[in-house]
Amino acid sequence: YNVLQLGIGFFLIFFAFNSASFIEETVIDSRAEKGQIKAKAGYISLSIIYGFFTFCNFLAAPVVLYLGARWSLVLGGITYAL
Repeated sequence: YNVLQLGIGFFLIFFAFNSASFIEETVIDSRAEKGQIKAKAGYISLSIIYGFFTFCNFLAAPVVLYLGARWSLVLGGITYAL
């Protein structure tokens, strides 16, 4: 039951993130047509998000090693909620 619940939770989180990413690009492109922002601002924004995500993944292993699996999950849940 716990594994199923965790799997569904991660599915929903990543589904929401990817949906927001696709919508973000469309909204930014529509604003760029009006001349309010640069045309490639959506791609720059997504590259910053994915770069930060990659950097944090490299930091995750030492955090799990230091805190342990249980407290790392608690910390991860808190940061998702924030």
